[in-house]
Amino acid sequence: MALALLLFGAQAALSMWWLRTHRFGPLDWLWLWPGDLLTSRLIAAMLLTIAVGAAYSVRYVDTARVTLGTAVAYGFGVALANLWSVLENKPIRFSYLLAFAAICVISGVLLRQIPRSQQAVGTARPRVD
Repeated sequence: MALALLLFGAQAALSMWWLRTHRFGPLDWLWLWPGDLLTSRLIAAMLLTIAVGAAYSVRYVDTARVTLGTAVAYGFGVALANLWSVLENKPIRFSYLLAFAAICVISGVLLRQIPRSQQAVGTARPRVD
């Protein structure tokens, strides 16, 4: 679980760095956002939040749950927002949809792997194995 959180956080940090330093991506079909600087920086800020949360969560189960739950909600929300484009007669960016749906699903799988027996509230913080 700790390795999965580290890899997840590293990928989010790398994506954040690229978004913060580049307005456009190398391939149009792969670049997932509109390309305006504000959108890129806002997405980068959220990815930075997830990366820092994942790095902090490596040691403790309670923060791992919060980080992964946040990533599930974020991935689901962004994927759903992309599907909302259909109502406005705009094209769906399938790479965008797939990337954030993957964040949602992978985070959900990792979240389900945390044993329920480690949900002690008000006790010493259980470590991630």
